[in-house]
Amino acid sequence: MAANFQQVAPLQTLYDYPANRFVTEFIGEPAMNVLSVGVHEHDGRVVAVHDGVTLTLPDGSGLDAATGTDWAFGVCPEDVSIAGALPGDVETFTATVTVREPLGEQLLIHCQVGGEELRVKVPPRSEVAVGESVELSVDTARLHLFDGMSGDGFYHSTPHDDPTVKHVAAD
Repeated sequence: MAANFQQVAPLQTLYDYPANRFVTEFIGEPAMNVLSVGVHEHDGRVVAVHDGVTLTLPDGSGLDAATGTDWAFGVCPEDVSIAGALPGDVETFTATVTVREPLGEQLLIHCQVGGEELRVKVPPRSEVAVGESVELSVDTARLHLFDGMSGDGFYHSTPHDDPTVKHVAAD
């Protein structure tokens, strides 16, 4: 059986700039969170909307063609925080804690956002309980959008211009 390479790059580049959803679900532990979103223009900004959660997307390559309803929003578990952990004025949204997984050096909480799960890495002694509503925020420098049908990545909130990275189309 022949292998289908999805992306060829250094490991950190694969993690930071995945070419598609397959790469996001293969790299990292736990893997990147991926939520179904609609992408719309609102008050001159581009926003991702998921079950009442609205997040402004920083300007970047690919956003001009990203309006519509069939997109997937990606953010790694360490790039989601309990509100107040990130500096500055950040957007927040509410989620319900469904699982509390102590891992020693960190606590992994599983949260329900709309009908989908979001995993969040928080400090190990965080006082959160199953069933509790928490306010979360995301690091806007670490957001990704993928085509909802093909899974191809087309937007990373921090641009990446490394000519050694090869995106390889799967057959």
